[in-house]
Amino acid sequence: ALFGPTVRGFGFYPLGEDDRVIELEIECRPCSLHGGDHCPKGHFNCMEGIAPDRVQRALLDIIDSGKAP
Repeated sequence: ALFGPTVRGFGFYPLGEDDRVIELEIECRPCSLHGGDHCPKGHFNCMEGIAPDRVQRALLDIIDSGKAP
């Protein structure tokens, strides 16, 4: 799961024990309970800052673990 404007502290978390959360710890998070299609600060760094290679590594870890669906 990619978490941008919201946080796990609000009760959102993937259901599976082998699921991964990818998020950035930046000062303006959280800015929304459910996320949204615009950024109140105008930059959307919480999502734009998640590097594609970080997502790729998480996917490869799941695939390599043999637990991918």
